[in-house]
Amino acid sequence: MSKHIKWRWASLAIALLIFWFSGRNASQSTLQSDSFLFLFPFLQEDTARFLIRKLAHFTIYMVLGFCVYRSFKEPQSKWAFGLSLILCFLYACSDEFHQFFIAGRSAQFTDVMIDTCGVLIGQTLSHISIKKWG
Repeated sequence: MSKHIKWRWASLAIALLIFWFSGRNASQSTLQSDSFLFLFPFLQEDTARFLIRKLAHFTIYMVLGFCVYRSFKEPQSKWAFGLSLILCFLYACSDEFHQFFIAGRSAQFTDVMIDTCGVLIGQTLSHISIKKWG
């Protein structure tokens, strides 16, 4: 199996994981976030929970951006970066739309922007790793 096919499977797995996380209702999501509150003992609980949620958005989409960019046959081509960015942006939009229908959750365009920033960082790291290690 070629490298880009493996990255496509990884991209699909990350997308399904994002879909699963987005399908959790508000209380399940809060419990999940609360398990990471220990990372920010110096912050108020609401502030720490907010930060944890936004970091989770950023991080999972950074991984998605990395994988989607690598999934192209020729990721170094001029169109691969832009196309993978558009695909991930559209997925982030659909993710927020999905959350709109989940109890206690909401759709926020700011989350789409956070997700897209994560994608950009992931793609950049992917681009650097390709140049360095192939």
